[in-house]
Amino acid sequence: MTRHFRLATLIFLCATATAAAMPPCGPACPPPGPAPALFTRIYGPTGSKATFFQCGDAREFDTPVSIGLRPGYVYRFKLSGFERYPNLALYPTFEVIGTLKMPPPLLGANFPVPVNFTQEDIDKALNGVFITKVFVLEDPEKAPAVQTKPEQPLESEVRNEREIMAAARERGRPLLIVRFGERQATPPELAAKSVPGTMLLPGDPCLGPPAQPPAIPWACVSLYEPLLGPKPLVEECMHDGGDIGAPVGFGPDGQLHGLDPSDTVAEYVDSCGRKRIAISNRVCVCVPRFAIVRTELMPLGYDMILGVAATTVNQPPYLVAHRVPSIIAQQVQQPEAVLTRKRPSVLTETQGLIAIEQLYGTGLVIGEQGGQVVIGTCKHVAEKPPCPMVLCKTVDRKEAQIGDEVTFTLKYTNPGGQPITNVIVSDSLTARLEYVPGSAKSEREATFTVLGNEVGSQVLRWEIGETLLPGQSGTVTFQVRIR
Repeated sequence: MTRHFRLATLIFLCATATAAAMPPCGPACPPPGPAPALFTRIYGPTGSKATFFQCGDAREFDTPVSIGLRPGYVYRFKLSGFERYPNLALYPTFEVIGTLKMPPPLLGANFPVPVNFTQEDIDKALNGVFITKVFVLEDPEKAPAVQTKPEQPLESEVRNEREIMAAARERGRPLLIVRFGERQATPPELAAKSVPGTMLLPGDPCLGPPAQPPAIPWACVSLYEPLLGPKPLVEECMHDGGDIGAPVGFGPDGQLHGLDPSDTVAEYVDSCGRKRIAISNRVCVCVPRFAIVRTELMPLGYDMILGVAATTVNQPPYLVAHRVPSIIAQQVQQPEAVLTRKRPSVLTETQGLIAIEQLYGTGLVIGEQGGQVVIGTCKHVAEKPPCPMVLCKTVDRKEAQIGDEVTFTLKYTNPGGQPITNVIVSDSLTARLEYVPGSAKSEREATFTVLGNEVGSQVLRWEIGETLLPGQSGTVTFQVRIR
């Protein structure tokens, strides 16, 4: 009964999301806004123009231009106005297989996929090279520590098209496939292949329902588990803070180990002289970064004229005779017997009382041992241990662009009734975060150091020399540049 209920709920939610994704387009946009679309921004050489065809109409825009494309469809447009080739044009195809899933109130239109047609790509395409590019929403945990620009994602090349999708999925989530070569097309052909209600061009008020169902698999509506809820955002947002991976702890040398990239912790000494660790919460900054996996198909055809040639070879017959005598291998193995006697044994264990190191509120212990009631008294009642230190991490914004600078704040607090000393706050940055030199500040007197980590970023470390009394707190702030 539960399984059928979950399935029915899942179908209902998917149908509701699909219906909300395709509102009727009337004089004004419906309250939910435009349907889910993958926004792309097309770049080209200076002076180039992009022409889009829908329902027999051709609309031309100067590049760069941003458009919204409904997932599940194939689009083709005209790219012309090249300074080197004034009479030639390219006709790229876009296959939209995914879209962004931004948390409200953030909009996917603020993070368009940058499709850059460089002069080198145009030269290759017009000289017979067929180029395929897969645009991927990069996984922040797999991102390399390289500074990029919003209009120039990182590109990597594979040998053939059979490997391109596997290589793309290793980087993140594929969203868009772009193909282009020297093949030409006519305006009637482009208009005939366009599907009304699938393209949101500049100046359009909204995106209406499509005239045809999707032609290729797409992943616009996510599955929703009624009990667990939707799948959390992975590629759209960067998570920072906490303790991810191997747990942070002290090694035999007394030093801190297990500080992985994105971990934020604080070590301190409590009133009993024991070293302890406080782990911060995790924060989230939505800043999608795209990557490109590409391949090129070179022309390999040649026209050749071959003359007639004949070769006659006379070869006598050969006879090879070879005899192999029969071989007989025989092995006789005697049976083996194992005879043993095992005498029964008895294990007798005598267990005494267990020592209790910590007991709060009373000095009397009552228990049962061997069927008899045992009453004892505590020689020493341990003091209640101090409350652990609290480390809180915050960020000044929830949304950013590549190249922006964001500010992180770390606040450490002693909520217990005993003082703590030797406070050291450590923050290991991820590959996509670069520390801005000179931006670190501490409310209390501290020694600040910067070290490198294993992903090409930095580890920030503050050594607080003052004693943190009960109820007191302190803060450190720093800025990072998003790669």
